Amino acid sequence: MIQQAVAAAERFGPEAVERTLDQLQQIPPEAGISDNLPASVTERWAEIRKDWLRRHRSLTAAEIAALVGSETANPSALLNGWVSAKRVFFVQDGAKRLYPEFQLGPSGQPKEVFRSLITALQGKRDGWHLAIWLTKPNPEFGHWQTPLEMLDRDPEAVVAAAKREAQEAVL
Repeated sequence: MIQQAVAAAERFGPEAVERTLDQLQQIPPEAGISDNLPASVTERWAEIRKDWLRRHRSLTAAEIAALVGSETANPSALLNGWVSAKRVFFVQDGAKRLYPEFQLGPSGQPKEVFRSLITALQGKRDGWHLAIWLTKPNPEFGHWQTPLEMLDRDPEAVVAAAKREAQEAVL
């Protein structure tokens, strides 16, 4: 079953493979399913994530709560509220939720443009898929710039590109 899911995902492109692997990683280890994944697929995906985290500073809920001066006893509740309101997104690193720092302004509050961006891609790109989409070169922007590089200069163009991306996404 796992091989069939991976083969089908590979037919539809790398984002589909990433989404499939994300879903499989949510299955508890005691289910024994992840043991059947081809090692090359899981190793490559782990390598991609590790490399991304090396290049893009990401913070825990506690670090962000401290940054904004919150004295809450439960910093995860603050960030869960932001996620529910589509103000920020997170990537999963093992058991940890990490929030890419680039979505925060100087005060630690979320940049407003991320609400439009997350809404535009909702159900098509989230978590790791959104993080990678934001940081990989995009032909829609001159000189193959990334959406992240364009975000401060032309946020409307990035949101428009996100809407087109969501329309084209297979999964």
